[in-house]
Amino acid sequence: GSHFGALLMLGLEHTYCGTLAAAQTTHVLYISRRQYKLSLDVNAQAHASRQLLIQERKEHEAFMKSIASDYIRKRMWNNSFDCQADFQEDVKAVFVNWREYTQQRCRNRRHLLQVEERRSKTTKHWLENRAEALEKVKAKREAAVAPLGAVDRRLAVEL
Repeated sequence: GSHFGALLMLGLEHTYCGTLAAAQTTHVLYISRRQYKLSLDVNAQAHASRQLLIQERKEHEAFMKSIASDYIRKRMWNNSFDCQADFQEDVKAVFVNWREYTQQRCRNRRHLLQVEERRSKTTKHWLENRAEALEKVKAKREAAVAPLGAVDRRLAVEL
């Protein structure tokens, strides 16, 4: 607008809602509330004052809505980047954990294969030893039975 801080001059606000910084050389006209009221009394402009008050209230409400909207939009924008950063960190963590999990599974699988191989070798060795032991027992039995067989044959010949 052509002026700022009119709500202060009109007595609706005690402080201005923002800070203004001039980007270039600026001339500012200062009208205090006291001077404004005195001017109204001298010139009898009560109706103009009410109109100004109504207009300034509307503009102030629109301005505050605009600021709130911009603030909310900015917060949402920043939060979306924060969420995106959080999402990227979460995705990274998922892949790191997945990699650790798969590596552990590979180690476990290798270990199980080694255990199975050792068990297989041990079982094969045990079966070979058992077969040898059974052959030895069989040979001993046959050796023990062979002399008896000869005795039985002698008996059979004599009968």
